[in-house]
Amino acid sequence: MMRKNARWYLWTKAVDRHLVHSLLPLGLIFVILSFILPSLKIIQAGLAIIFIYLYLALSFLHHKEDKSLTISVTLEYILIATLALVLILGILA
Repeated sequence: MMRKNARWYLWTKAVDRHLVHSLLPLGLIFVILSFILPSLKIIQAGLAIIFIYLYLALSFLHHKEDKSLTISVTLEYILIATLALVLILGILA
């Protein structure tokens, strides 16, 4: 029987590996949908927010697995995500 920590490690490793490989296609889908639905700004903004949250979750999972998640790394990712969101929403406006 596996210990709880071992199961958590295997789960985060699998999630990290699979989500990293799906982040690029999801980004491409976001860009394609932005061109297909140019008049639906609220949907584009929602897609941008979902993509940013996914980026943050993947980043935190990756650094938690590596045991390199510090306050400075967390702030860096939050600032980059905020800047990206401001830029995307500014372009959509």
